Amino acid sequence: LFLIIISVMSFLTTLYSTAYMRLYERESLARYYPILLLFFAGVTGVVIVRDWFFFLVFWEFMTLCSYLLVIFEKENPVNLRASLKYFIITHVATVLMVIAAIVSWHVAKPHSFAFAASAKAMGDLAKASPAGLHALLALWLIGFATKAGILPFGDWLPDAYPAAPSGATAAFAGTMTNLGIYGLLRVFVNLVPASQFSAVWGIIIALLGTCSIFVGTLTALSQEDSKRVISFNVIGQTGYMFLALSLIHI
Repeated sequence: LFLIIISVMSFLTTLYSTAYMRLYERESLARYYPILLLFFAGVTGVVIVRDWFFFLVFWEFMTLCSYLLVIFEKENPVNLRASLKYFIITHVATVLMVIAAIVSWHVAKPHSFAFAASAKAMGDLAKASPAGLHALLALWLIGFATKAGILPFGDWLPDAYPAAPSGATAAFAGTMTNLGIYGLLRVFVNLVPASQFSAVWGIIIALLGTCSIFVGTLTALSQEDSKRVISFNVIGQTGYMFLALSLIHI
């Protein structure tokens, strides 16, 4: 399903960029099209791997490519601030995900980054250290919620979307933000055993989703810039996805 979405979005955003990018007469398009295609390669890599090591390799590759697209207009100070904010927030989230992956590797017997091994490790951790499992799930949640743009972790999104060229903005909204949902599905549906742990985190995800629905949607109504409208609308729509995801566990 995610590969279908990525395929459609990659084709359409690249196609419609050919006319739109003529507006950037002072910028080199060599800094746009290759980076955009590499970005799609990173996004594709995230959803086809079967272990956390290569997942995070492609995740970071995707993030760096998206950063280069956000900072495309290097002479614009507003864009520079937006790109720096995006870089810092998303990489803090990535560090948390790396810590979670290392913990999962350490708990797994034998040590492995494979998703199947992580599922068994979480089951063992639920019995041996419930607090440890809660901490591990918190790391995954913050990491993926940040990329998904869910509030309060997605504060970067309303600044980064307007900064990037419109083709890149569409690519972010249609593919990269969805990978935050994909990551949550991978962890909270495929890996976490059905128990009181999943019920607790289902409630937390539901609260985050509800907050984003109201704040994102209402804020979008007061925006005048079309890209900021899209950014806050994405926050609101992602909230609906979080709410639906939470119903699996509640």
